[in-house]
Formats: sequence, C-alpha cells, structure tokens
Amino acid sequence: MGAPEGGDADDELSVVANRDQCHHAISIVKEYYNAYKAVQITNSGSSALTISSLTLAGGNSGDFGITEYRCQGATLAPNDYCTTYLSFHPSAAGGRSATLNIYSNANADLTTPTTVSLSGSGFNSSAALIDLRSDLTVFGSQNVGTTSAPTNINILNSGNAPLTLSSITFAGNSQNSADFAVNTSACTGQPIAAGTQCAIPVTFHPGAAGVRKAILIVTDSAADSPQLAFVQGTGMVSNTPAVSLSPQSLSFGNQTVNTTSGAATATLQNTGAAALSISSIATTANFAQTNTCGSSVAAGASCAINVTFTPPQQTSYTGTLTVTDSASGSPRTVSLFGTGVAMAAGSPAWNSYLTRTLSFDNVPVYGIGVATATIGDAYYATAPMTIIGCTTTGDFVVQYGCDGSVAVGASHDINVQVDPQHVGQQTGNLVVETNDSGSPHTITLTVNGTGAPVVQLPATLDTGNQPVSTTSGPKTVTLKNTGNIPLSINSIAAGGEFAVTSNTCGTSLAAYTTCTINVTFTPTQLGQRTGTLTITDNAAGSPHTVSLTGTGTVPPPKIVHLSTLSVSVAGGTQVTITGTGFQSGASVFLGGVAGTVVGTPTATNIVVATPGHAAGTVDVVVANLDGQYSDAFFGFSYIPPGFVPGNPARPGPGASGSPPPPAPGGRPGPGATGPPPTGPPAGRT
Repeated sequence: MGAPEGGDADDELSVVANRDQCHHAISIVKEYYNAYKAVQITNSGSSALTISSLTLAGGNSGDFGITEYRCQGATLAPNDYCTTYLSFHPSAAGGRSATLNIYSNANADLTTPTTVSLSGSGFNSSAALIDLRSDLTVFGSQNVGTTSAPTNINILNSGNAPLTLSSITFAGNSQNSADFAVNTSACTGQPIAAGTQCAIPVTFHPGAAGVRKAILIVTDSAADSPQLAFVQGTGMVSNTPAVSLSPQSLSFGNQTVNTTSGAATATLQNTGAAALSISSIATTANFAQTNTCGSSVAAGASCAINVTFTPPQQTSYTGTLTVTDSASGSPRTVSLFGTGVAMAAGSPAWNSYLTRTLSFDNVPVYGIGVATATIGDAYYATAPMTIIGCTTTGDFVVQYGCDGSVAVGASHDINVQVDPQHVGQQTGNLVVETNDSGSPHTITLTVNGTGAPVVQLPATLDTGNQPVSTTSGPKTVTLKNTGNIPLSINSIAAGGEFAVTSNTCGTSLAAYTTCTINVTFTPTQLGQRTGTLTITDNAAGSPHTVSLTGTGTVPPPKIVHLSTLSVSVAGGTQVTITGTGFQSGASVFLGGVAGTVVGTPTATNIVVATPGHAAGTVDVVVANLDGQYSDAFFGFSYIPPGFVPGNPARPGPGASGSPPPPAPGGRPGPGATGPPPTGPPAGRT
C-alpha cells in the first residue's frame, strides 16, 4: 500500500493497512469493521509528523467516502499513529477504484501526497446488508453509580432490501455487560429501509472503578447475522468533575450558501462528583453555537450545545467545536462537517448583512422618533423577494415600506416610528414576512425613552391680616406639572402657623396638568408671621417650597353683658358694658348715637352714660381706636317716663326673637374695621 514518495529519512511516513481493509469487497471483517475500512497512519520517523489534509481522487472517487477525519490536522509524535475510516457506496456494478491522498510534511514538496489505492466491486442485490457504523464505542470516564448520557451506535442498511432486527442485547458472558444498557425498542419496531440507518442508544453505568467492557450483539435478517459491536468505559471514584462530550462529530449535510442550517446538538455531561467550570465554548469559522451550559455544570448534570452551519461558498467545510473546562482532558472537541450548495433556481434570499438591530437612541416620552430599517434580496438570490407584511411589538409602529418587491441584490427601506411611553431603555421587534425560505425575519428595535416631571409653583402666598387665635378662610396654591411624565407626590405639608386643609393633587399628577392646595392661617401673635408650604416629589429640585406670610392682628371688641337693658329716654344713665378686647379711648354707640364714656375703659369693662334718645329698641356697638367694631348688641331699650322695665339684664346679643335688620347707613357687621364714626351712626329707634 505504498512506500512513501519523497521526504527525508527522519520524516518517513509508513502507511500500515491490511490489503483486505483497503479493498472494499463484499466480504466484511466484521470482528473489527463492518461496511467501512480503516487506514492506520504511523509516524515511523524521529520527528513530529503533521497531516494537513486527506482527500479522495480518481475516476470513481465519488463512490468512496472519508467517514472519520480523525487524522486530518493531527500532529503525531514518533511511533504514534492515528486511524481514519473509509466507506464504499458503489454507484454502479463492477470494479470501482480511487486513491486516498495523504498530505503531510513527510514529503519535502508539501503538495505531493502519499497515496493509498482503494478498490471495490459493486453488485446488484435484493438482500439487506448491515453496517454497524462503529466497531468500538468509548464512553470515557463515568463516576461509579452514575449513568452517562446516551451514545448512539448507528446501524446502516447498505443493501437493497429492508433490514429487520430481531434482537439487540449485550452478551451475557462478556466482561461487564451489566454496566451497559441498550434501548432494545429503538430499531426493532419496524424494518430499516434500504439506504437508511437507525440509532441504538446505549448508556454506561459503571458498577466499579476501572476499565469496563462489553459486547453488543445485533441479530438481524442480513446474511452474516449476528453483528458485533464493542463498548468500553472507565468507572471512577472521584470528587472532581469529569466530562463526557458526545457525539464525536456533527454532520450538517448540504446547506444552501449564505443560509443557516437548523441546529445540531452536542451534549456535555459532567459525570464527576464536583461542579465543572466552563471557561469557553467556541466554534471555528462558518459554524456557530449557543448553549445552555453557562459557566458551570453541576455534578451529574448535563447541558446542550446547539451548533449551526452557514456556508459562504459552494464547497465542503470542516470545523471544530471546542469546550475548555476544569476537568482532566480539557480542551475537548467535536468535529464539524458540512457542504455549501447552490441556491435553487427561482429562490429569493434575505440579506442578513443589512439592518439587524435598529436603534432610535434618545426619544422623549410621549414624543415621536423615526428610523429606517434597510432590508434586501441577497446578491446570490435567483429571484426577487416579495414583502408580504410586517408586525411590530412594543411602542413601535411601521409608517411605510412594508410592501412591494425587492430585486436580486437590491435593498429596500422600511420606515419605523416609536412613541415611548416610559423612561429608560425599551425594546421591541420588527417582524418582516417575505416569500423566501427563511421568513419571517426579525429585526430588533431599541429606544431610550427620556423625560422628567417639572414642578411649577408660585414663589409666595400672602394670606393677609387675621386676628390672633382665629383661622382664616382657605387660600389657594396652584401646582402645575409642566414635564412630559407624571409627577409622583410623596407629601404636601405647611409649617409655622399655616395648615394645608385640602388638595386635589393626590399621589400623582399627570404631565401638563394642574392641581390646587388650600392653605389656612391661624396667627398666635401680633404682627407678620411666616411659614413654608413644602411639596416632596420625584421632580428635580425636590422638595419644592412656597413662602407663606400673614399678619396677626388684635381681635375686635366683643360685648358679652350689659348691666341693664333699658334706660330713660332722657339719657344720663350709666351702663356698665362687660366683654373683651376693649381699648383705652374706645367709643360706645347706642342707636348710632355716641354715649359718654365714664372714666378709662379696661380690656373687659366700659362705663357709658347714655345719650338721650327716642323711645324704642336700639343696638349697642363698641368701637376701638384701631378701627375695629364689636358685633351689634341688640335688645337695648329706651323707655318713656313712668314705664317700669320688666326684663332683667342678660348676656349675649339679641332680644328674644330675631332682631330687625339695621336701618340703611347703620353700623358695620361683626368684626368690621375702619375708622370710628365721626358722628352718630344710624341706629334702631
């Protein structure tokens, strides 16, 4: 099978392969290989051997396949070896031949390969032929007493008739058959059609530490039944993580160029007794991955790594999924295979290199932002792309552009508008439905809603004059939110001698609206008094304040009691008036006529000599020098000579019954202020 062609003696390459193994005849060395053959490449030199690639050539190269690229990209130390596996699928009857080219540094001319001749015979048959796709399945290390993730042993019917499996079992006399389990119903339920395959899931549950082995026996309808497959795993007792990554390779088959395949899954299982730390999970170019592993996988747990394939050109691609972790043997890999093929005629294609995320940056809340998403029919498409329609989520809407046709290689704009309803980062989606195979397509939309409440208040509020120890009527303060988002109000309070009696603000004030706050003033001392109205909220500058002012004044005089309620019309009778708030220099008016104050008034007593007056009932009013008047005291009477009064003096204003209203031009009402009258006020007669 060939001596090396060229190369130095120190880098001699020896290809060791049994002629029957390279010759794909109908007979199968089934103890080791079924419908595929193995080529073992050994470095018999004294320095490292690097194998760059393996290819097939020759007139019938399409009838042969490299099923395992284990040697491609490998570097072998002296006396080390690797094994690659070949398959034979004749497209016609008769002899078929090809050449396996092995490119390495064993030849000085790196473009000259070492070759292995391949041959086989195709024949027409109506019989089923079975091909166990792996002679040895290795599970790696597994903690004693724990069960591995399933590993599939694939059965291929390489014949021309259906293949029926009657039983799948582990040999009872094999070393550790009890440590392995097989799903016997996986492939025995119905025949395996010609040219198809079926997967048999096998798990490993070591009962003791060390290497554990067993033989899987498949009994079937093929002429050379039964078939044998060997399984092996290592049981371990450890408090460290251990990893099982399966399968060893993922094949994506044919994939249209510049489109992404469905995901193929590799399973990473921590078969150890401690948590597994994951440093990185990555793929080489043209392959991509997402995973559920995170940064750690618990002992006994597993996670999924989903790999996709996006070929940029019409050719075959190989790649590697690499997992770097804290377990022994890291990094570990899965081989990736796929082929880019041309797009079918009459097919549009979404241009994935145009807008993927559309950002509106900063837009005020309740404001309007507009941006343009650019889509297109890819240059490699073979037909125009038709836009069927669009939908959006979040605060986004499409204005125009979600219809029409896009020519091959051309682009098209879709205008999107946003009206953010909240402050902060917000996301949504623009989903575009087209007539290409990948539809619908999603473009991520983002916007940062901006805005704030703004408080508008008067700087001051003057409540005016108010007698000490009395409460004013309410004065109104208007609060306005001139911002573009609601104002949250935490508290409203007044300090000093002021109080908030009510408000219409509540706990939230909508944008561009107002509310009112009612404030009263109760002075405790004379003179100007100050306080503060404080509003605590979520607007800038909180708390917000209004300066409050008011003036405390002396209370007006008040008549409580008269020493008598009737006097002679002749006048001259001294009447003692008892009450509060009387000032020195105060005047007394009876029926609008000033009496003569006798002596000096005190704060609670005034003695007045009545003026003459016509008979009848009059009101009595005390006027202080500061211009304040008492309430009119009704029921005081002037009586003619000889009339004897029958009612005693009594406190409080008003005679029995309702007093008649004062005549026009009479005394001011209760608590009135102003200069005392210069002449007798009009009164009741």
